[in-house]
Amino acid sequence: MAKDGFLTAKAIGNRIKSKGLQKLRWYCQICEKQCRDENGFKCHCASESHQRKILLVAESPEKYINDYSAEFLKDFMKLLSTRYGTRRVNANLVYQEFIADRTHLHMNSTKWATLSEFIMNLGKEGLAIVDETPKGWFIQWIDNSPKTLARQEAIAKKERMELDDEQREQRLIQQQIDKALALKQQQDETDGVTTELVRENEEEKIKLDISIKSVSLTGGLGGLGIKLGGGGLLKPKSLNALAAKKPNPFSSKNASTSTATAVSGNGNVASTTTSLTPTKKRSPVEEIMEREMAKKKRLEELNNSGSGRSATQQPEPEKDRSRDSTRDDRDRDYRSSRDSRDSRDTRDRERDRDYRTSRDDRDDRDRDNRSSRDNRDDRDRDYKSNRDDRDRESYRSSRDSRDDRDRGREYGSSNRDSRPDRDFKDRERDRDSSNRDRGRD
Repeated sequence: MAKDGFLTAKAIGNRIKSKGLQKLRWYCQICEKQCRDENGFKCHCASESHQRKILLVAESPEKYINDYSAEFLKDFMKLLSTRYGTRRVNANLVYQEFIADRTHLHMNSTKWATLSEFIMNLGKEGLAIVDETPKGWFIQWIDNSPKTLARQEAIAKKERMELDDEQREQRLIQQQIDKALALKQQQDETDGVTTELVRENEEEKIKLDISIKSVSLTGGLGGLGIKLGGGGLLKPKSLNALAAKKPNPFSSKNASTSTATAVSGNGNVASTTTSLTPTKKRSPVEEIMEREMAKKKRLEELNNSGSGRSATQQPEPEKDRSRDSTRDDRDRDYRSSRDSRDSRDTRDRERDRDYRTSRDDRDDRDRDNRSSRDNRDDRDRDYKSNRDDRDRESYRSSRDSRDDRDRGREYGSSNRDSRPDRDFKDRERDRDSSNRDRGRD
């Protein structure tokens, strides 16, 4: 009877039956073998290999159980940490996903009999947060890796620093408030008490410091840069001028006219009269802007007047000189552009000449290479023709000598080959030798 092959019906049926998870009670953890039925498991337990492993386990059963328990715990915690992280999840859901692998380590080979006992052990060892609910046991992984601990420590340190900064700011604010209250109380106490003016030394002289500030004119004189007096200060003529009553500019009765003088370019003095009318109070920024606008307007007037005067008073020789200078500038620009164009043309010619020389050199090299290649081909052709002639002569001579030998012998012997057969073999041998020589070349 033929053996069962891989594609036979029996082999395919066995593979279909062994596909997926089988019953746990028919699994041998020591041999890591899954049996399909009770008879198969009984036959496996009676096998020699199983009995030999049972004898090894019987020598130190605690060692094997502890190893299996440690491996089961390691695989379970790896799945919990990588699949669910620090989320709270049902323990039975994690276990179902764990046993979905056919090669997993079974719990009946560990020191834990049930899943509840294993989950409570996780809570006791501090590996996970465990709580029991009406829906079952729930676990949450505790991340105790060095990176996580360092990150948590850094976050806690940052929070402490922020809290310290806030407390420090609150303390400084409170100190400022206390200092302000004490200063205010001290000022209130000093304001309520009146003191006398008492001189400590009666012989000491009394000094009064009176300084006169400079006055800047924003009118016509200030714009032209004219100084009044030796030091640029307005000095009063007499002390009675200080006692004069100032007119009210906002009243219509005291409205008067003011005269300002301006010095023209030729030395003439022109006077202008402006009336003082009540104006609206302006801010310092508006006054500065108005002064700047007035200064710009005066500069524009002076420039316009100067340009008009120079245009009208320019003599004819000056115009001719300016026209000659512009023509000279134009000629100079033309000559410079022409020189630059000539230099550019010279560079282009040199580049073309270099390119032609390099091209000629390249052509010469190519011509030399072709000639050397042709010479080499001629030598090879001559060598091949000489070799063929030599081979042909040697073949003819050998054939003639063989014919002479055969001519003196008797024919018809059964052990000898016929003449056509010998000629065919000789031709084959000559052809092989010529092929070998051609391949060597």
